[in-house]
Amino acid sequence: ILTLGIERAFSRSANFDMRKLLNGTGPLLRSVIHSGTWELPVIFGGIAPLPLDLELRKSIGQSLQGCFVPDLLCSILFTEDRIICISKRKRFKMDHKDLFLFTNFVRLNDSFKQNESFIPFCFPSFNASAFLYVYVSYITDKVCLALVSGRSDSFHELAEAKLFVQNFFEQEKIKATLHNALDESSLKIPEMPMSAGGGFVGETPLWHYVYYHKKLKQLLSPGFASPLHRKEDQKKVLRHYQEMVWSLHKNQHKGQNTVRWRRNSSFVVIACISLDFDLYAVFDSVIDSDRAVRICNQLCTWIHSKEANLLMPVFQLKSNSRITAAAKRASLSPNRTSIYKMNII
Repeated sequence: ILTLGIERAFSRSANFDMRKLLNGTGPLLRSVIHSGTWELPVIFGGIAPLPLDLELRKSIGQSLQGCFVPDLLCSILFTEDRIICISKRKRFKMDHKDLFLFTNFVRLNDSFKQNESFIPFCFPSFNASAFLYVYVSYITDKVCLALVSGRSDSFHELAEAKLFVQNFFEQEKIKATLHNALDESSLKIPEMPMSAGGGFVGETPLWHYVYYHKKLKQLLSPGFASPLHRKEDQKKVLRHYQEMVWSLHKNQHKGQNTVRWRRNSSFVVIACISLDFDLYAVFDSVIDSDRAVRICNQLCTWIHSKEANLLMPVFQLKSNSRITAAAKRASLSPNRTSIYKMNII
């Protein structure tokens, strides 16, 4: 179902009944909607990269760039909840909403884990009036490869390109390094240095955080852990994040460093806003504002020192393969700053 087609149908008739078109997709749509209420990338409007050694990520990017297939527009490598690498043509536009819809469509459909697949998919930010064609295959039990093409007859060529990437990942050194990156997160608060607010419960008042890089539209965050291990507590935190993001975007605090502060009986939520990045953090309810801001500054300093391995560059696909008329038609769309000094408002 094309995005533009749906919009046209509703513009002609607000009472248009889509149930026949969506027949059989109810469980999947409900799962995507439910997932969206729990996904930090949806709340903050970005993507969540997998922390990875920069040299390894470059090697992975080179393996994706080595997929010389006519009309290949984009290659995406992702896990259950993180993006490992993206390699795309310069003219191919895909924002975080497209990426969320596609990756969740794959994650929530178990059939993709059993066999390689080739599906039509609409990426609205690229072209809301046309399908692109995506080859999907899990190259390990945790890592999925998606190859986006402008041609409906490119399955066999994309399947051959997948073998090239899979052979790269079967190298022992690559396999071991990636396995460690998937199982151990440097973003976990107990794994962070105490100088950056890290430590176990009782050693640090920091319970959770989200760092958002505005230019790259990428976010860094650990998974929820004790004392936020209960679903109801996690939901409270997510709602506070949502409210603060919406409030700050509505007021559009530009050209100044800003701190927003909220306290309830369970925890404190603080938002530190700057020109280049935002930091949202959850603390123990007994913390005072000066100490919370100091820890936020220390955390940002630590993240900035590790950015090369925490954030993800987007690699450009080499263009020595031809672009056919089909891909050209699909491309025609219809129409470092510091927070060390902040004012608390």
